Amino acid sequence: MKICLNCGDKLLDAAKKCPSCGVKAKDFPVVDSHDTQQIEEIIANVPHPKSGTPKWVSKVEERQALWDSEAAKKQSKIMPTKKEKIVRAKKEGLAYCPKCGSTSVTYVDKKLSIGRAIVGNGIAGPTGAVLGGLSSKKGYVKCLACGHKWKK
Repeated sequence: MKICLNCGDKLLDAAKKCPSCGVKAKDFPVVDSHDTQQIEEIIANVPHPKSGTPKWVSKVEERQALWDSEAAKKQSKIMPTKKEKIVRAKKEGLAYCPKCGSTSVTYVDKKLSIGRAIVGNGIAGPTGAVLGGLSSKKGYVKCLACGHKWKK
């Protein structure tokens, strides 16, 4: 009998190709059907066995798991946690977002104040209205990373 070197299927001596995987039978070994040890050795080394996973797949999975663990270690070193960001920002005296810990924040002041414009108009006329309207002291801090807004 012949054994397919691709999937390990047992074939007839006259087989031209493997019925399981379709590989053409040119270099398939002819083995005595009673020699179970040789048959098991050949089947154990095929790249795409009919049942179970091939040896190389488990090696690939091991390498992938190792790669993932190393990538996770590098990722944790590259991307600090929220707590680490906040501690670093406090240590360096930087403003930070209380929600995500980012130091990419900006202060946005409200330019127009209707109340100040009315009071300015009453005290100094139209010029006071313009100056009062543009001199608002209200504003907020906005995180550029997550968009969180809060009062200063």
